[in-house]
Amino acid sequence: MNTAKHPHFKPLFTALFSVAVAALAQPPALPDVPRLRKLVGEGLTQVYGIPNTPFVLKYTKPGDASSGVVVATTNDTLLIDPTPCVTNQKGIITFVKPYKESKISDARCNGKSYPQIQVIQQ
Repeated sequence: MNTAKHPHFKPLFTALFSVAVAALAQPPALPDVPRLRKLVGEGLTQVYGIPNTPFVLKYTKPGDASSGVVVATTNDTLLIDPTPCVTNQKGIITFVKPYKESKISDARCNGKSYPQIQVIQQ
């Protein structure tokens, strides 16, 4: 089809292409949130020894990066606490594969040491 003869098709093709590209750029599907909340609650208790720590889950998009203490993992999800020395409300960062992680220096809080990693969402 020659779109030069039908200039009204160009906006339609542009719109369809834009939708297709946007759909491909979406972050990976989020896993089962209730299951993640349970895992994070258990992980916070295990890592810090403080049960029932309030938290919110924060989700990443491609290019986002954060560092912190690993509180839970699944086959495709990594959840980190970027503020290990804060004992009240936590903001847990959720990374879904693909992501890159590397070890960084430990966090030291009240005489305790917590291993940290840096993570970049791909």
